[in-house]
Amino acid sequence: MTSTIELGIDRSWLLSLFAQDPVVHAYARWDVDFAPTQCRFVTLRRGGHPASYLLIWDGNPQHPIVHWGGDPEPDPLLLHAFPPRPFVAMVPEPLAPHVMAVRGAAVASPLLLLVRERDAPVGRSRREHTVRRLARHDFAELQRVGEGQDDVILHAYRGLDPEATQVYGAFLDGRLVGIARAQVMLPEVWIVGGVFTTPSARNRGIGGDVTAALSRAAEEAGARAALVVREDNAAARRAYERIGFRPYARRVHLLAAAENRN
Repeated sequence: MTSTIELGIDRSWLLSLFAQDPVVHAYARWDVDFAPTQCRFVTLRRGGHPASYLLIWDGNPQHPIVHWGGDPEPDPLLLHAFPPRPFVAMVPEPLAPHVMAVRGAAVASPLLLLVRERDAPVGRSRREHTVRRLARHDFAELQRVGEGQDDVILHAYRGLDPEATQVYGAFLDGRLVGIARAQVMLPEVWIVGGVFTTPSARNRGIGGDVTAALSRAAEEAGARAALVVREDNAAARRAYERIGFRPYARRVHLLAAAENRN
């Protein structure tokens, strides 16, 4: 069967994929309508029909982030449509070696896509800190959290208006010490991301608490809460499992650094 690739994506086809599996296609569904200037799509067609796609997110200042969606068969045309290094990719497990065969060796890490069970308990209550949704008057405090930190998670918070999306924070002695935000907010699913706790406040359950608060907000809006975690990060997995998250799908994270030209 003849394969071809084209720039862009058939929106009606993407919507049909999303209807079948809102969690897996949430990023693509969100970006096609709400971040079209920060992303691009490449679609593989077989026999004239769309089969799989690359979502290439250019909103990260350090490197593109690539998601493979649809048919996981490793078609050479779509593999060669990956951007040049450096890039980060999240792909179905069988595709990881094929991507590296085309674009070179990368650091591969197993990922789990987790979904929270509706109305699951959120673990024991902790009273030493409080959690609430951030508002515009919290802007300065939100920016302070990232001072002196070079964590990639914090890049999205720099200059972010807390009222432009859903951002939840944990406060300890009046200081913001933990944050989580909705990377995607759709009627069917919210993707939780940007979970960060300041180093001095770690190991107190704060990351789990802000994630739980954001997840409850998603469910109150009628959506499911989902997130991505490294499969080998046992501490984070335990924290998310305590508040009702369960494995939904598996992916591989590929970090393809810039080529060494020396």
